[in-house]
Amino acid sequence: MLQRFKAGFGPDRIISHIILALLCVAGTWSGLFIWPDLAPNEGLALGSGYLALLLLVATLLIGPVNLLFKRSNPVNLNLRRDVAIWSGIGGLLHVFFGFQIYEGGQLLQYFFSSGANGTGLQWNLFGLNNLTGLIATIIMLALLLLSNQLSLRILKGKRWKFWQRFTYPLFALVGRCAR
Repeated sequence: MLQRFKAGFGPDRIISHIILALLCVAGTWSGLFIWPDLAPNEGLALGSGYLALLLLVATLLIGPVNLLFKRSNPVNLNLRRDVAIWSGIGGLLHVFFGFQIYEGGQLLQYFFSSGANGTGLQWNLFGLNNLTGLIATIIMLALLLLSNQLSLRILKGKRWKFWQRFTYPLFALVGRCAR
């Protein structure tokens, strides 16, 4: 099992992961410098969110760029998968820092409000954005869990690719929240 892992994870992939990890750290911290007037958690949330969006766009562009230059476009490209993994990590950092900004860190208050009629979903812009973000986070977590050799081997090419195509609705949801 370890030899299979080593065979698919050579020096090139280690270098790409190191570069992507450094980019993730730099992108997240850049929010503190780009928006110095914001609270640190807000800057970190914005930095990690925009980094995740940038990496998600890069993930979606790798296939069309390969087709444009008439290169093969297999079901799995390690670079595309690695960029997507770090996009997911950036997205999780965004969610983590974002939950520290409002409502004193009380997670349920991001989605529910208390009023005279009891507790219910927040149907205002704040609540709808948070619900959209929750759906995007669930999709992102599922994609992260499937972004490995074991899942590819179990699901085979077509079924694995079917699930990985949920990246497109993820992009639509993220784009909806990012404006």
